[in-house]
Amino acid sequence: MRFTCAAAVADLEIVEMLVEAGSDVVGTGDDYELGVLGWATCFRRVREDVADVSPAPGAKLDLWSAIALDRADDVRRLHHAAIQRCSNARMSRNEHRRTPLHHAAAKNRPRWCGSCSIWGRDRARRRRDRRRR
Repeated sequence: MRFTCAAAVADLEIVEMLVEAGSDVVGTGDDYELGVLGWATCFRRVREDVADVSPAPGAKLDLWSAIALDRADDVRRLHHAAIQRCSNARMSRNEHRRTPLHHAAAKNRPRWCGSCSIWGRDRARRRRDRRRR
């Protein structure tokens, strides 16, 4: 079983065993483009228990996982660190190329819906301002 699959569906004890055994906690290169934390948080069930275990060296929280986990400081940090990438961010084709706004709505995170829609408006305003120059 790949660690990404275990993160999504396995018992917490199995996930802990895999981490202790040195499994790849980053898990990049999957078709979903989510990595291990994404598999634990971005599908039907948000596995906060796995997200708390996975942050071993190398595992990185991304915008999708931060929204799903409702981690305000991390969402803001990730957005400010890469404002252009976040406003253009899309999930993989397997999640129908969701935007951060769509993902926040799908994960029932209403406070991020407002922020994400503001990011989209800011992007549209920047495009409009560039055209006027």
